Amino acid sequence: MMNRRTLFKTSAALALGAIAPLAFAQPRPAVKYAKLRFGVPSALAADLRMKLAGQLQDLPFEIEWSRFPTSPAALEALASGAIDMTAGGDGNVIALATRPRKAVACSAYANILFHEIVVPKGSDIQNVAGLKGKRVSLVKGAGFEYKLRYMLEESGLKWEDIKPVYLSPPDGMSAFINGSVDAWAIWDPSAAVAEIRHGGRQLAVPARPAYNFHYANRDSLDDPAREASILEFIKRDLRSHAWVKAHPDQWAAAQVGAGLDAEVSRLVARRTPGGGEPSLIAGPVFEELQGIADVFAESGYIPSKVDVKTAFDARFNTPLQAFAATLRRG
Repeated sequence: MMNRRTLFKTSAALALGAIAPLAFAQPRPAVKYAKLRFGVPSALAADLRMKLAGQLQDLPFEIEWSRFPTSPAALEALASGAIDMTAGGDGNVIALATRPRKAVACSAYANILFHEIVVPKGSDIQNVAGLKGKRVSLVKGAGFEYKLRYMLEESGLKWEDIKPVYLSPPDGMSAFINGSVDAWAIWDPSAAVAEIRHGGRQLAVPARPAYNFHYANRDSLDDPAREASILEFIKRDLRSHAWVKAHPDQWAAAQVGAGLDAEVSRLVARRTPGGGEPSLIAGPVFEELQGIADVFAESGYIPSKVDVKTAFDARFNTPLQAFAATLRRG
């Protein structure tokens, strides 16, 4: 038999049990967003791609787009706090690890530019091993150099077995056309132009993984409203990459509108790698970027060896992996 005290405790527990589910059923507070300032480092960048993919519709915050001539210029603006975000390749990670500033890579995703070694029309070079003793043009300080070294090693060659010629993409194109180099390690759209307009032949494509990154200002990440905007932007941008992969003809038409040749644009669109799926900021990404940084240090591009992990902020790993599952489901 229950006494009065036991009855009171039981009744109270039942009452609390009835109230508790109501408490959990309360709606979550609405996410607060803030205006986002994004640095656009090229003509065919996030603003155009996201617009075409419909990812700027119903955006819960305003975006202020700022254009920069190069990715390093956008990175400097990011570090100074003039913008909140930008996107770019692996060179920026090495720059941040070499000279830490108020900017970090906060998401990684598959490279969006096709890379290859291309040789001129009529070349007798048939494989990477055939590059021994040859003049190979490449961009100094680009991550592709690391991959080229790996390709040479896989073919039984050392770096010293080739004659590297460091040229910017425009100068590399001139050297390729006039025959002053025997091969060119380059990416699209320059690679596509070399093939379509100048009779180039694809010699080899690197097999190692390559990444692009979203970069953010540290202070912006530490502001809850801007942090929410940054994460939402990343998701929408990655969806736009998936759209490009699924709609190459429409993306090619957009590139023609931006000034590229139609045939070149179609080739670039067809072989655009990646599909918008994010990669964890963890082991494989660290290993690949550390390899690039070590090569840069050995080559004298940076003054000493660095730890690339200092250039990353992995706070979005969990939400972006959950987002990746929704991308795979379509």
